[in-house]
Amino acid sequence: MMKNILRLLIIVPLFVACEDVFTPEKENIRDLDAMYNEPTYAQGILANAYVLLPYSTSPTSDVATDDAVTNDISNDYLRMATGSWAANFNPTSQWQTRKNVIQYLNIFLENADKVIWSKDEIVRTMYNDRLKGEAYGLRALQMYYLLLAHGGWTEDGRLLGVPIDTIPETSSSDFNKPRDTFGKCIQQLYRDAQRAIELLPLDYGDITDAQIPAKYRALGVTVASHYNRVNGNHMRGRLTARIVEAIRAQAALLAASPAYNQGSGVTWEEAANYAAVVLDRINGTTGLAANGGTWYANVNEIENLGSGVVPPEIIWRGDIGQSNSLETDNFPPSLYGRGRINPTQNLVDAFPMANGYPIDNGASVYDPANPYSNRDPRLAKYIVVNESKQGPQNSTIITGLYGTNNDVLNKESGYSTRTGYYLRKLLRPDCNPDPQYNT
Repeated sequence: MMKNILRLLIIVPLFVACEDVFTPEKENIRDLDAMYNEPTYAQGILANAYVLLPYSTSPTSDVATDDAVTNDISNDYLRMATGSWAANFNPTSQWQTRKNVIQYLNIFLENADKVIWSKDEIVRTMYNDRLKGEAYGLRALQMYYLLLAHGGWTEDGRLLGVPIDTIPETSSSDFNKPRDTFGKCIQQLYRDAQRAIELLPLDYGDITDAQIPAKYRALGVTVASHYNRVNGNHMRGRLTARIVEAIRAQAALLAASPAYNQGSGVTWEEAANYAAVVLDRINGTTGLAANGGTWYANVNEIENLGSGVVPPEIIWRGDIGQSNSLETDNFPPSLYGRGRINPTQNLVDAFPMANGYPIDNGASVYDPANPYSNRDPRLAKYIVVNESKQGPQNSTIITGLYGTNNDVLNKESGYSTRTGYYLRKLLRPDCNPDPQYNT
């Protein structure tokens, strides 16, 4: 009994010494109003839209089309094509991630005007313009990918898009809103794009005092260093008005396509005009590099690009680390690759002859005995055909059944081609996945 009393006397002071020991402490979650005096916190909310960008450098989605197949039996698109496509398995879905990003962007846009981006009021205005412009442009991008993946016709002949959300959702929001029409979604995308274009610089870059934009000169900006602080070289890689113009052109092309133009309200002329805005920025197609179609193989150009700088044929690129993973996945087995993406005969046949005629046209002079001769030069640039060259040693790749290694059609290695072709497009020929070098 005495021992129990002593234990109690020891334990009770421990409880008394703790404040509200049975009451849970507040979670370490900061309120949104903390962003008003902390620009880095506010930018962190916007940064989620960059972290979750929908772009991919992988060509694997081509195996969901007639243009390619894969030898990877676990490929998501192969599984989709062979019966596994379902509500709980949809490799093409953009719904959750795009909606998440839109929520972050809506939170940012609702609060951006309250953030003290700088103690200098003019600089604060420029920061607010640019960052809100990024948010509007990124929201337009999310809508494009939502429509691309989830827009479509109903059985009763309506063309629907997705529910349009322009304010942050809360626990009391209506989460059962019906889809808006595809046309309304496109118009919302256009509005976001136009607002972004008005707020963003065409490109980022350091300027002189004489180059200060008129709208900021009217506000009293007289020293370029103020402008460069907000929109100078160090901002390259973030969203610009030029990029938003390209996003708008992509969306217009989608809406004007035969799949959607009967219900979208967007015409081919409208799509062409938006594309012309982008092309006119570089004086039309003459502004494209002569070797732009093989930008991924322009080794010297790629190696000498500065941070955020883009070649003429690219609108937007990220700065990523050196890697040969794309080559490892798609080089033929003899070059230590896995040969994952195999262009189909259907795609090869789509390349016309050098004279422009399709191969099934009598004027094409196509020779079935010499099928790759006198073809459109893009065929040789984009697809590894039998007895063509590939890799750092310019090796001859034999896919015909007379070959002696695993490059041969349907070899039981798990890495050989299923079609007789390997991918060349997007791969740098100087990469070497050989484990001895791994360059």
